[in-house]
Amino acid sequence: MIVGQGRPSQLVADGSRAIGLAPVGAGLGVRFDGLWSWLCWVHADGLTVARTSQGPPRPSALAARGGLPVELTRDAAVSGEVLGLTTSGIWQFGSPESRLVRVIRPEPDRPVTVGPGATVLVVGYPAESLSPERIAWYRSAIDAGDRPVVSVLDASRPDRDNELAFVLDGHHALAAYLAAGQEPVLRWLSCEPIAAEAWCWHPSGRPETGCYCDDGDWSDCVWADPLAIGSADLTEALRAQPRTELLARPIFAALAARENLSSHEVGELVEVSDGMGLIEVLGSREARCGLLRLHGRSTIGAAIVNRGTLFQLFARFSPEVRPAGIEALGDWLAAPELDHDYGGSPYPTRVLLDRLDPVLRLLTPGCYEVAIRTSRTLSANDVDLPADPLWPWPPGTVQTVYGANGSTLIPTGTWPPPDAERVAWYRDVMAAGGKPLAVVLAPGPAGSGTGTVTRFLLDGHHKVAAGATAFIEIAPVHASLVDEEFRAVLADPGYSLRPGDV
Repeated sequence: MIVGQGRPSQLVADGSRAIGLAPVGAGLGVRFDGLWSWLCWVHADGLTVARTSQGPPRPSALAARGGLPVELTRDAAVSGEVLGLTTSGIWQFGSPESRLVRVIRPEPDRPVTVGPGATVLVVGYPAESLSPERIAWYRSAIDAGDRPVVSVLDASRPDRDNELAFVLDGHHALAAYLAAGQEPVLRWLSCEPIAAEAWCWHPSGRPETGCYCDDGDWSDCVWADPLAIGSADLTEALRAQPRTELLARPIFAALAARENLSSHEVGELVEVSDGMGLIEVLGSREARCGLLRLHGRSTIGAAIVNRGTLFQLFARFSPEVRPAGIEALGDWLAAPELDHDYGGSPYPTRVLLDRLDPVLRLLTPGCYEVAIRTSRTLSANDVDLPADPLWPWPPGTVQTVYGANGSTLIPTGTWPPPDAERVAWYRDVMAAGGKPLAVVLAPGPAGSGTGTVTRFLLDGHHKVAAGATAFIEIAPVHASLVDEEFRAVLADPGYSLRPGDV
């Protein structure tokens, strides 16, 4: 049943569910004929598209129907036929428009990553499977002035109009346009997924949320049934596709976070093979304990300890300072251009990772996750150190602070930062819409949530003092034990820690 015919956006309730989309945090799932057919997610090098092991490359109802590209140019009622194949939601089948495109044909277990540029059309069939005679027929029609329509399913990210689409129908017409060197004419089928809630509509076709069925002319209440995808669905969809399953880590991580009611902000894995070992972070998020080592020496430690109630313990071990060169990131991270995943969260691009290379080379060799995180608690008021005495404390100082906030942010430089003009400048940047990024280190395991986490503020002290709420987090993939020097502090009989935590 289709409601609101003739409106730019239409509520579809009780469609055949042959076409559907499901956001998956960092990615997007495309469903045809009740099976997951395609996956899209953000990668450091661009947008990745993969074919699954389950569904068809396009809806079977459209594959069995001929002549749609021409009919769509002549009969408005055919648009309703296409809309009737969709899942419940607010759908729009746009007007024909010509557009410069790039065409990709991902094969099973051979995902394709595309960078910025013209609209990407995903075709589920190899070029050699198309009929040369049919392509020639469309080519003649195009040369004669006809403009057959290629129907596509919009799979663009939020705020990225016409970025990516899957060809639903018109494969031969598309091939003919490309052979003629012309921009194909597209009609975009787009969806605004709706939550599971009651929808009612008036006989005039005006849909509304809520229930008005008892109020005069309102009738036919329906409960929307949006698609959802879980880890089990994704595992089944990628069976016998080890390469794709490995590359689809951002989707798996986002699903795991959602199912555990944790953060969806997924990062990029980076292997540091030539690290100089000047910076090392040890500890465990689960144990809520972290230790920063600089130049091979324990420098700053932090942990949540129990002294009848929870306290934050801070220890300063050595006068070591940050290695030189980190400050060079400051200007570029004042207002960087960021990419975003399907959930709208910022994601590290290859440009950002390359910019971070001088910092990554200072780390101990190993595998790290680099993520861009946002937090309402990252501000000057939430740096968990007492104001008196000023930081850094003398080596050998151990203090506890009452309470255990959601995150512990520990400066590695002077706090409060000394340059008031610099702080004011960052405030102006943020007032103008900029998002300055600080750089923090955190113990592993990476991707295990953003609850009570010890983070060391490596760069961006002035940004944080100005109120920055976004930061680049670098964390080892695995947790590790802190060294004996810090373990001796934590062994104080006045503290209570679970054995083996640190």
